Amino acid sequence: MQLENLSIAEVRRFMIEEMQNDVDQNNLYESPRLSAAGRARYPVMLRGALATGTPETLARQLSETGVLNATETRQTKNGPITAKIPVTAPETDLRLTTV
Repeated sequence: MQLENLSIAEVRRFMIEEMQNDVDQNNLYESPRLSAAGRARYPVMLRGALATGTPETLARQLSETGVLNATETRQTKNGPITAKIPVTAPETDLRLTTV
């Protein structure tokens, strides 16, 4: 596959096709920090960002109230603790999905 002459529209189309393939195979990465409502909304938010948005627009949507859980369980040397989700979680989780 030669990608050097693809337009932005073509790249976006290929990204959406790849995302849809992941959805169809039940293999779309979802951060464990997503709430139940966030998991339901995430594919729509991601598709919109791939179609016309940017990583920043997706991060803003992930920052909306109720999309992420308020807390998470973390393992420490002294056992599990409950900690607040960091305010940087939307940006951090976006980096995880692009690796």
